[in-house]
Amino acid sequence: MRVVFYAPTYRMWVPFNPANILDKMIGGGETYLMMGAKALGEAGHRVKVYVPQGSGVFGNVSYHDTSERITDCDVLVCCETDNNTGHVESDYRMIACQCNDPSIFHRVDYCLVPSVWLGKYINEHYRVKLNKMVVIPDATFSELYDRNDIDKVRGRLIYASSPDRGLHHLLRIFPKIKKKVTEAHLRIFYAFWPQFEANKYGMDITSEIYWKIRRSMNQEGVEYVGPVGKRQLAEEELSSELLVYPEDTIRPTEGFGITYADMLAARVAIVAPDVDAVGEVWGDYIALMPPPPHNDKDWVDITVELLRDESLRRKYYEAGREKVFQDYTWAAVGEKWVKLLERIKEERDVDNAIEPALAVK
Repeated sequence: MRVVFYAPTYRMWVPFNPANILDKMIGGGETYLMMGAKALGEAGHRVKVYVPQGSGVFGNVSYHDTSERITDCDVLVCCETDNNTGHVESDYRMIACQCNDPSIFHRVDYCLVPSVWLGKYINEHYRVKLNKMVVIPDATFSELYDRNDIDKVRGRLIYASSPDRGLHHLLRIFPKIKKKVTEAHLRIFYAFWPQFEANKYGMDITSEIYWKIRRSMNQEGVEYVGPVGKRQLAEEELSSELLVYPEDTIRPTEGFGITYADMLAARVAIVAPDVDAVGEVWGDYIALMPPPPHNDKDWVDITVELLRDESLRRKYYEAGREKVFQDYTWAAVGEKWVKLLERIKEERDVDNAIEPALAVK
């Protein structure tokens, strides 16, 4: 089948393609797109990807800049938006939902969601039928974590995600953690400065959060490393003991939580709040907490307990690591993409439509 992926808003990490996917910091949405396209290309489908500054051919997948006219196709997969696709003739339209734009959901045949939770949320708030939902989760590069040659560094905490995932809360409570565990130290990975600059004159809650982070990162025991590629980041995660992730999402932003998968694969214990899809997807494998900011003492106490107790950390991450290696590898998720296209082909070739179920396995 002819498949087109379209993602004009993926501009933060450009240029990106399968050749640099492990050696350059690339966002979760971009990785989801590239690996889905790769799986379908390897299954024999003719795949085109339209992204900012896209170019090159990788296996059976060709990359194109979004300034080029999108070709007609059998299946159109839009990531975040379907703007400027009105001219495209396609049998099926999908939206890869790491977004909450209700105007999109009603214009497509299927909504690809990374968790059952997000599918139900869209159904409840935007009245989109559950039979339009197909669950295709995010995944981790499990091969990067299948090793035992990197020792854990005593007291090391890691943060490797967008700053709006509660980093300002972690930096606020970190001095209390360090006072009780003197060897505690925090290493931070991400490209923060473009967001700091873009929001420095803002008066909204996002700008306030970024300023709190910027003012707090120079405290003792905190090191801002910046953006690194997935290969290097995996080694940093493997050397870390704990992820403290005090999200207090204002709107649903955690439809799956790829950071959790990466950390569990790296044998990192996790403290995180029961918000969005976190409890449903990861609740059995992490220290699940009420969201901040009114319970700082509880967050400090569980963090200190985990830093002091290796057996407790292992209790959390061992089962989670097994789950990740079983269900959340790109090989396993690639099979879901292929299965979905097989079902679409069957549906197109028969008179009676086969409706996908939300809990597609």
